[in-house]
Amino acid sequence: SDQFPWFRSITAGAWVGMFITVMWSARSHLVRAWRAAMMDEKVAGESREPMSYRFAVFGTIIGFAALASATVLAGVRVHIALLFFTVYFLAIVVMTRIYAQIAVPIFELAHFNTTIAMTGVIGTAALSPKEAAILGHFHWFNRTYRQHPMGHEMESYAFAEKVGMPPRSMTWVIVAALVTGIVVGLLTTMQMYYRFGSPMPGFPSPMGAGAEAWSLSTQWAVNPRPPQATVIS
Repeated sequence: SDQFPWFRSITAGAWVGMFITVMWSARSHLVRAWRAAMMDEKVAGESREPMSYRFAVFGTIIGFAALASATVLAGVRVHIALLFFTVYFLAIVVMTRIYAQIAVPIFELAHFNTTIAMTGVIGTAALSPKEAAILGHFHWFNRTYRQHPMGHEMESYAFAEKVGMPPRSMTWVIVAALVTGIVVGLLTTMQMYYRFGSPMPGFPSPMGAGAEAWSLSTQWAVNPRPPQATVIS
């Protein structure tokens, strides 16, 4: 909420604090991983990781660049796209660390939304109508984060460790599951909507999430606001 007690603002601030703590506590390991990726240095234990540090580092860089580039091509200015995915990256790193440490059965980050956190700082007036529509369409993957794959992938590696399966073998299983899940999920969802219509009986959630996205986009475009002092402070 953007009113007292400002749950969204408090959650965003806590998440930034946790991200700084996580990165600072892992600084030595991150430096070793960076040097291994960029200078091809040998690091003890790298062979037991799910993938090489070079693949992980360059995969992160290329993935981030691809997401930002696709958003820019859709009509979002470069600095807005970079800011959006920087905040998004911050959120998913902390989320995955929580999964790794306490193995939560389900993750529900209800009071943190990447676009809302970002626009609270820069103001919705900084968005053009096209940018408001595009970022509103991103609501589905930064709404609650319970559907985000990174935490579940982390759990898969934990299961592999428990049963003695090599982590890199599990990486191929995860890749196959991702490809299969995307294809089957899209086809199944389309088949359900074509067969049962919308909203489907007993399955209103997708309609509600869609209504939230359009409501946010309309609000940002029709009622632009300056940067919010309560969010910044």
